[in-house]
Amino acid sequence: MYWRQWLQTLLALVILLCVLEMLLPPGELGKFSKLVLGLAIMLAVLQPLAILLNTEVPVLDYAWNQTLWREPDVEGLAERVRLAATTPFLKDREEQVAKEIEDLLLRQLDLVRVRVGFETARDLVVQITIDPYSPVQAQTIRDLAGSILNLPRERIVVKRQGE
Repeated sequence: MYWRQWLQTLLALVILLCVLEMLLPPGELGKFSKLVLGLAIMLAVLQPLAILLNTEVPVLDYAWNQTLWREPDVEGLAERVRLAATTPFLKDREEQVAKEIEDLLLRQLDLVRVRVGFETARDLVVQITIDPYSPVQAQTIRDLAGSILNLPRERIVVKRQGE
């Protein structure tokens, strides 16, 4: 036990017991209650000595838990939260969202076709077909569509015309 925590606990206990002592009725019940409160303070004062004198304190070894403990994949969890927030919106407005993305991309490309769909009930995929196609441009469009739709990049597929 840390000394600071022990002192804080002891101080809080003394204050609490003083308040309780003031609320106690006079007489035999009050005397017995004061005895119990005094014993509680004595136990709190002697607790560090009991820990120091006890040589058989079990030491916990957490080395076995190292293989089980992994840091959470924060980015993966964030993508799942974003996907969960965006999916209901896209389910209701698939055609409208596809048309808006097409209009936005037609300013820079000759041919754009966007399809928002669900492979299964839970797997949302946005397919964008572009012409002319270049890998750099496909990456830029994937990043742009992902930021507009608030979707992970893995959910956006950019293909060339005819694939």
